[in-house]
Amino acid sequence: YGEPWVWLGKATLIEPNPPQSLHATGKTPTSLALAWSSPVENGAVIAQYVVYRHTSSTSPLTGGVAVAVVTSLSAVLTNLNPSTSYYFTVTAVSTRSVESDHSNRLSTSTPDLAPTAPVNVRATAVSGTWVDLAWNASTPPPGSTIDFYGVFFAEASPFGGWNYSRIANIPNTTYRVS
Repeated sequence: YGEPWVWLGKATLIEPNPPQSLHATGKTPTSLALAWSSPVENGAVIAQYVVYRHTSSTSPLTGGVAVAVVTSLSAVLTNLNPSTSYYFTVTAVSTRSVESDHSNRLSTSTPDLAPTAPVNVRATAVSGTWVDLAWNASTPPPGSTIDFYGVFFAEASPFGGWNYSRIANIPNTTYRVS
């Protein structure tokens, strides 16, 4: 009777359901924007989401590397490589630090780097039947070269805007339109 009495109850830890509908919402050559839907409610209070990168579309889910921890239903992943395939999943983590199963696996890729646009387009000589055009060269992405420049003729559309017709593909920065 003189001993203090303590009741130790068993706490139930609820595993959250996994996030749903993981998808890409934006892409640049070096970043991807991802978003997903909330897990189906089961009583677990979600504190954060963990985005995992996987090595392939079939690699084990347990082998993924956490690349972002966020509290919202989206994440932007940066410092990626252009023209590269990536595989992601996302999990939900409860306020009691219980992690859900992985979401669907997203397979996506970053686009190629594009060269800069030619600048300083100008007419260097004009006659009654021809126009000589010139422009400053584009800068290619690292490890690439400029193979050709597309020369287009623009004509006002009767419905508004412009209609473009390609008239030449040339390897240098000058062209005579006749």
